Amino acid sequence: MRKIITKYGLISGIISAVLLLIVSILNKDKFNFDYSMAIGYACMIAAMVFIYFGIKKYRDHFNGGKISFKTALLIGLGITLISCILYSLMWLIVYYNLMPNFMDDYAKFSLQKMQNSGASQIEIDKLIASINEMKEWYKNPILVFLITLMEPTPVGIVISLVSAIILKKK
Repeated sequence: MRKIITKYGLISGIISAVLLLIVSILNKDKFNFDYSMAIGYACMIAAMVFIYFGIKKYRDHFNGGKISFKTALLIGLGITLISCILYSLMWLIVYYNLMPNFMDDYAKFSLQKMQNSGASQIEIDKLIASINEMKEWYKNPILVFLITLMEPTPVGIVISLVSAIILKKK
């Protein structure tokens, strides 16, 4: 089971990391946060498809065509963990080397978007406080890594659950 988790976790993680790098390079100078977020999640889903393939491989080739929901879910979550770690490590590389002004650009984008929507000054002030807190967190690479883990993890959990439901066989 570990071999499958490692292999498919690395495949998924490398794909998600490379896609993150490509999207970041292509958008480095004109980063559109709405567009890039949609593309980013699409890339995560594409990479996380390997959760399904990893569970299926284990079921069909190592477990005699049978797998319980629990075992399938554990394999999926293991693949998710490896994939998310690689994705988060790539974000550290991208953030510190390609996009050191990311938080300032994100702050400007978010503030402008809220102002254009006609938000009240109280809502804008709350946003500014939230952004300033996030900027403080982004001064610490460990926090950047942990925050970034929260992006692909829910995608991996959902795909693991769906894959476990689809592939379970007694």
